[in-house]
Amino acid sequence: MHNRTFVILNMDEFSLSKPSSRASGLVYSPKVARRASPKRQLARPDRTNTKTTLVAVITNEPGLQPVLPQVVLARYSQHAVPPIWLQHLYHDSSFPFEFWHGTAGGMTVELFMRWCTRIRSVIHSFNNDAWIVLILDCHSVHLDIRSVTHLSRLGIIPVFVPGKLTWLLQALDVYVFAELRANIRRREATERLQAANGLPARGSWVEHVTRAVRSIIVNRDWSAELEKVGAGLEHGALRSAVRDYVGHEPILPALPLRQELGLLLNRRPNLASMHTLHAYLLRYALAVRNFHPLVRPIPGALEVLPEVPVALPHVPFDDAEDAPWDDVVMGYLNAREDEGALPPGLPGARQIVV
Repeated sequence: MHNRTFVILNMDEFSLSKPSSRASGLVYSPKVARRASPKRQLARPDRTNTKTTLVAVITNEPGLQPVLPQVVLARYSQHAVPPIWLQHLYHDSSFPFEFWHGTAGGMTVELFMRWCTRIRSVIHSFNNDAWIVLILDCHSVHLDIRSVTHLSRLGIIPVFVPGKLTWLLQALDVYVFAELRANIRRREATERLQAANGLPARGSWVEHVTRAVRSIIVNRDWSAELEKVGAGLEHGALRSAVRDYVGHEPILPALPLRQELGLLLNRRPNLASMHTLHAYLLRYALAVRNFHPLVRPIPGALEVLPEVPVALPHVPFDDAEDAPWDDVVMGYLNAREDEGALPPGLPGARQIVV
């Protein structure tokens, strides 16, 4: 990618049906518990969230981050069409969220191919000269030969994180998902505390999820975090956990042998599917490397993107030593309350039946 304009993306799936609030916190004393027999109110199953997956994506370009579509694969009970009231909740989530209906709530090869086409359209609407480098894990959907073939047709360059190493080398796993999960749980727990019956309202997960994603993913610049896991331009910014493994030796790019690729992807190298995958990945990598410097990426469909503020780096909340304690606490609580608030003038969330 020398002397070429490119953007780096990291994409991964995140289950939105699991991070519910836990039964933890302050508890009764044993004496009070024996007398009152308190029980935590159990939530009724929410048919609007039987199985839901967020297709999260971050980039090293702060101007592009707020317009990248954050796709929600929202499966309604028994694949039915969501009711009107739930569609209104989806719509009110606003740009850049997209809710894809008619799915089973998880990623498939067909959905992945459609997502790649959609993401290329948005990126080329932002900068039609940019090559796309897409960092993925070794999910079977991502490594399917149909997915790899579609990526090459679109001109997207895939980079696969070695199997069982996403905890070390994938920015979404290292920096994003734990904070996102905790934020969603906090919002649900807050709603439970404020409700008279101690139960979340039906469909309230939509607001909890979209506000958490907006504050943590959409409005935040992730370029520094991508560099820390080795997905940036400066290798000197590597996090210490990665540097402990690679040391100070220069890392030179090289095309892997089939045995090495099988080791990296945690797959048996002598399988027929690995022969095909290895041949196709090497052929595509050599073609990209031999492109003339003036060759431009294959253009995608262009669209008009709304004007939104540039994503900003995360600034941790610092205690002011000389400030009154009450002011510090109220400032922290007010900042948490404003997290994920909708900026004015955004179009409604996109809804697609696939």
